[in-house]
Amino acid sequence: MSKILFVDDEPVICRTAKRILTRLGFDVVLAHNAEEALLVYDETEFQAVVSDVRIPGMGGLELTNELKSRNKEAVIFLCSGYMDSLPEGFPVRGFLAKPYDFKELAALLEAALHSAA
Repeated sequence: MSKILFVDDEPVICRTAKRILTRLGFDVVLAHNAEEALLVYDETEFQAVVSDVRIPGMGGLELTNELKSRNKEAVIFLCSGYMDSLPEGFPVRGFLAKPYDFKELAALLEAALHSAA
C-alpha cells in the first residue's frame, strides 16, 4: 500500500481526501501546514506528497523546494484553486486545479508511482 502525505489547511478537504484515497487503496497521512508536513515527512517514508499551494506559513511552492532539497526524487503533486498552472519547469510530478476529482488524483498517483518503481 502506497503511503501518501496529503497537505491542506481545509479540514473538509483533508477528511474527504483521507476517506476517498484510503478507500482507493492508499495509506494517507494528513498535515495541515508545511511545517507539520516537514515534521511528518522526516519521520516516515512516503511514496508521494500532495499539497495545496496556499497553506499557512510556508506555502506549497516553498514546501516543494524544501522536500526536493531533502529528497530530489520525491514524487510531489500540487493543487490550487487560485492558479491554473505552475511556473515552467517547476519540480513536481503534476498539478491539479481545484476543485479536482479525487479519483483523477488517485489515477495520477498510481501512474506516477508505477513509473517511479
